[in-house]
Amino acid sequence: MAASTLRGRHDSRHNEGLQPTALSSDLRQIAELIEVCFGAKMDAGGRSAVREMKMLAGLGPLLGLMSMFTGTVLGMGLGYVWREAGRVVGNVSLYRGGRHPWLGSGFLIANVAVTPEYRRRGIAREMMVETLQLARRKQGHWVSLQVEADNVAAIELYRGLGFEHLETISQWTMNTFRSITPLVASNKWIVRSRRQREINAEMDLIFRRARVGAIAWTRPISRSEVQEPVGNLMLGTNKEHWVLINPNDDQRLMGALWIDVVSWLSARLTLFLDPALDDLEGRRVLLDRALRLSQLHGRRIRVETSANDPAVDTLLADHGFRKVRTLTLMRKSLE
Repeated sequence: MAASTLRGRHDSRHNEGLQPTALSSDLRQIAELIEVCFGAKMDAGGRSAVREMKMLAGLGPLLGLMSMFTGTVLGMGLGYVWREAGRVVGNVSLYRGGRHPWLGSGFLIANVAVTPEYRRRGIAREMMVETLQLARRKQGHWVSLQVEADNVAAIELYRGLGFEHLETISQWTMNTFRSITPLVASNKWIVRSRRQREINAEMDLIFRRARVGAIAWTRPISRSEVQEPVGNLMLGTNKEHWVLINPNDDQRLMGALWIDVVSWLSARLTLFLDPALDDLEGRRVLLDRALRLSQLHGRRIRVETSANDPAVDTLLADHGFRKVRTLTLMRKSLE
């Protein structure tokens, strides 16, 4: 159905068709829509977020009042819904994406969802067009989104709207990790804790080479995350930054690994590798070192890496990790 026809169906008197998101009335139905559209692939964090949305929806008019003062509630509130017969059947959410070091401030689009019986009617496209216009009005320089890599229809929709493919990432998990017996350290590569003087080098690696989309775990990577002081798991702090050094050029980092102990039950590893790193040992050694940490033993471990990296994929699979998601990251300039 053409977009002009869809616009013609909009009736503000009855709040039908395309409407700006109204948290006080829409939040519970948006949560239910997300469950319908994404429930099969939703992880524990996603299910927790949906439960939180339903809990907040119970605040009713108070939720709307909170939104008036804060603009959003827990990052929610921007975007559009599509209503049919008084029911939310589509949603696109818009989140502030922070300030990219070189691209400026932008937005992250999420929860592009249409209930199955209303698909293939142009609803998703109409919501996306209006959401892009909203991002422009909010002075965004770019918008990014992530989509399941096998969702061909959605990827074609985004390409048609001017989004470009940036990278594809994979997420792996193991419910109860057993640390690996230590091996002799690599004689070719240096793996150590990142130093403060290497912050700019780490930013260059992440934002210009390893993760040009500047997204990790479905959220924007902030400059402050890179700049934060390095912790020490042995001393009980919950995050470390490790780096991979080429002995022949110690000014250029070839890899970085963030080790984040989320709780006493779980930890998260985020691996960033320079695509130009063609040495198989180099592509494995940083992650291999982390998998030998006794501090991770017994925890649920999640790992995010660039997709289709045979050296890293083999290492994870050999040690019992299971690939759970493969996501394509896309971005569109608003300038």
